[in-house]
Amino acid sequence: MTTKEKLAYLAGLIDGEGNIRVEKTCNKKRDNVHYNGRLTVANTDERMVSWLKENYGGFIWKRDWSKTKTKGVKPNWKDVYMWIKMLNTPSLQFVKDVIPYMIVKKDRMKLILEFLETKSTNGKSITRKTANKRDKIIKRFTQLNKKGI
Repeated sequence: MTTKEKLAYLAGLIDGEGNIRVEKTCNKKRDNVHYNGRLTVANTDERMVSWLKENYGGFIWKRDWSKTKTKGVKPNWKDVYMWIKMLNTPSLQFVKDVIPYMIVKKDRMKLILEFLETKSTNGKSITRKTANKRDKIIKRFTQLNKKGI
């Protein structure tokens, strides 16, 4: 597969099976906040998520339904494999490369790009202005991810 074909396939997987988001976590003991971009693609076929990991890094998490206590689980459900890629500053080029091939979730990936452009590479704390911008990005994700949209 050529690079363009791989990116087109990746975009299709993200559009169809993916979840893109920015998460905000607060550590009250340390009085700090962390923002993380995350991309996940889930499927019952392990080969697909293995291909994603081999080509784009990240890691794989397996949901074994036989070991869960979640209500409503059916005995015939297949295990789910989830490819997880943290979207941080080194992911900037990855995001820029895949955006042109996306259709359904292009708006969300553009929000990730906007988020990544607020990331600092110097390890210093973010300003209140940057935190406000990130909070607005999270709010836009929430609006885009509402059921029925």
